Amino acid sequence: SLYFQGGGANSAESLYVTVKDNSKSKTVAHSNAQAVQVAEWQQWKIPLSEFTSGGVKVTAVKAMVIGVGNNVAPTAGGTGVVYIDDVGFGHSVQ
Repeated sequence: SLYFQGGGANSAESLYVTVKDNSKSKTVAHSNAQAVQVAEWQQWKIPLSEFTSGGVKVTAVKAMVIGVGNNVAPTAGGTGVVYIDDVGFGHSVQ
């Protein structure tokens, strides 16, 4: 789970989270491609099954990446600010 908020005139790009263990990684994109343009706090709950379905061992996470845009072929040039807060991992969210 994480909270995020767009600020300023953000480009319409997808927000994504990538979780990596020693050998595998899985990226999950937010369902609303324009979510980073919303100027109020939003909670994004991602079930751990989203990552385990890609073979990631959630008990052995080595890295987590939060990004905006295309994680496979990133390009420079986006504008605006995205605030991230209250990142939680590994426990169910109430």
